[in-house]
Amino acid sequence: MSVHGSRTAWAAALLSAAVGGGLLTAGPATALSGSDAPGSGYAFAAKLNVGDKASCSGALVDAQWVITAASCFRNGSAAVPAGKPALKTTVTVGRTDLTQSTGTVVEAAELVPHADRDLVMVKLAWRVVGVEPVKVATTAPLAGEQLTSLGFGRTKTEWVPDKAHTGVFTVASVDGGTLGLNASGGAVVCKGDAGGPALRQTDGGPELAAVNSRSWQGGCLGTDAAETRTGALDVRVDDVAAWVDQVRKTTPAVRLASVVPNVTKVMGTGDFNQDGRTDIAAVTTDGNLHTFAGRPDGTFEYGRPLWRADGSWGPAKKIIGGDFNGDGFTDIASVWSNGALRLYAGRSDGSLADGKAMWADASTNWDAMRQLDRYRAPGSDRDGLIAVWGTGDAKGSLHAYSTTADGVLTSQSRKMWPDNTWLGIQKITTGDFNNDGRDDVVAIASDGALRRYSGDAAGGLDTGVSMWHDTAWNNMPVLLSGDFNGDGKTDLGGLWSNQQRFNFYRGNGQGAVAPGANAWPSPLPLPAGGQIRNMNSGKCLEISDSSKDDDAPAQQWTCGAQAGAKWELRPTATAGVYQIVNVNSGKCLEIINSIKDNGARAQQYTCHDIPTMLWTIKQAGSTVSLNISNVNSGKTLEISDSSKDNGAPAQQWEHSSDPSFATQSWYL
Repeated sequence: MSVHGSRTAWAAALLSAAVGGGLLTAGPATALSGSDAPGSGYAFAAKLNVGDKASCSGALVDAQWVITAASCFRNGSAAVPAGKPALKTTVTVGRTDLTQSTGTVVEAAELVPHADRDLVMVKLAWRVVGVEPVKVATTAPLAGEQLTSLGFGRTKTEWVPDKAHTGVFTVASVDGGTLGLNASGGAVVCKGDAGGPALRQTDGGPELAAVNSRSWQGGCLGTDAAETRTGALDVRVDDVAAWVDQVRKTTPAVRLASVVPNVTKVMGTGDFNQDGRTDIAAVTTDGNLHTFAGRPDGTFEYGRPLWRADGSWGPAKKIIGGDFNGDGFTDIASVWSNGALRLYAGRSDGSLADGKAMWADASTNWDAMRQLDRYRAPGSDRDGLIAVWGTGDAKGSLHAYSTTADGVLTSQSRKMWPDNTWLGIQKITTGDFNNDGRDDVVAIASDGALRRYSGDAAGGLDTGVSMWHDTAWNNMPVLLSGDFNGDGKTDLGGLWSNQQRFNFYRGNGQGAVAPGANAWPSPLPLPAGGQIRNMNSGKCLEISDSSKDDDAPAQQWTCGAQAGAKWELRPTATAGVYQIVNVNSGKCLEIINSIKDNGARAQQYTCHDIPTMLWTIKQAGSTVSLNISNVNSGKTLEISDSSKDNGAPAQQWEHSSDPSFATQSWYL
């Protein structure tokens, strides 16, 4: 028998044993007995803990995706279902030595199994930062080719090793979607190595050729001493590279829609995921800190939790992103309700270190500063702060603070403006808006005008110039800056007063910005229990007296905890059309008796799929508000007579194109 023939027969026997139960164990019970993996070059290696008993290995193929063996998640003979893992699964990636603190530990959020191979793509709850994914091979392994397998499983002497191990295998056969592998130098694939990468070494670095699937496990700790075979069966990846690419590119990213209603005005910016685009960090109403990642089109998607979910950021009054210690990672300076200023240094994995005092004098009340933002002085390699003083004889003066190498502010500040006229400034933000290499200051003046103060070579500021054609910036309680779309030019970002819209203003690199576009996804559909507010009155749409009866009228009332003011927008088969369901009663908002006349009242009634209970909800032009129109009549939901009183009835009326007619506008 030829050498090729004998190898093919060997692989067939191994596969047969795996399918038939033989001496092989399926993936969840199947790590690699060989030499320790090098400390560098294999940071893409992943260890997966599935529930509290099973573990597997894998490889990072995208910042938010790991590939591994589907058998790691299989329950008996049933196929692995797509979606959230049945058992809580944590993924450690970015370190081959588990005793080290580099890398990230993140929960698995979604599984996408391959239709006919022992492969699954595992979506991580957030992007991994600072780890280069492994390249997926696009050419088939050849018989006789050497591959390096890697895994975190048991060895010949350790049940649960702290380090990943590698071993060299020779391709014995290529049969469809599988590879038969012969071990070299005492290597063997053991329990826990399932899903680990088999790597081709190239001049450009390792590339993923296959994934560990089955092994005889001869010599592994816990294997019968009579078993001496060390061959393995791997699943090819090169010929499904397009599938890998499709999964990581086309699966919808986690969006902001469910988080937007809970974002507070405590927001800052920085490149937290190190992708070259500025992200947003924000404290939510539950006191937790999250990031929202900038996208190439200037919009945002959910990034990751930036701090453990302990609610401890609730007392934060302001957060400012910047590289205050000059190490290349984004830190956060935070002002707390007690007036303290603290520094949370950024780490290579995009998380934050524990906080420390950023200012030596604990008696200073940083919450009394009228304005505070990041500022880098010309020639410096670290960010500092710029502040408008809010107290004392120098109230209204503008000062810059530099930092030491540990990110702590120096004890002296430098006055940035000759007089104390900054007291009336509503907001400031900083950035290089004219691409001259120096930070500028952009400010919202007391009259709502937007002005730019360009940085000069001496470290001061030029006289302010207008950046906008009108004074409409009064409704911007949060003003931020950064290169949100990654085009190398500084943009502006602004949170509108109702906190449901964040506008992206694209910078042109010459000191101007384009008209704003909403950078957050629509908050529709409204999660159950949400409130619908009238733009004119600020009051909530409710069912009178929180009634559960048919025909109970809809009206406005001061927003509170009343049950009748809680709604859910239920999508229909038609895009943009919803049923507006009162959570308290379970009944639908409708126009009484399907009337099409102006002034017909809105009420609730047992839900049916009829036009008078269907509503078209659209963004009102470029504003922050929504128009809610009845499908049956085509008329718009409003509060009667533009009233601001409690108890004023909700009704329909011909839509007005006058943007100042706010009684026909709503927000969530």
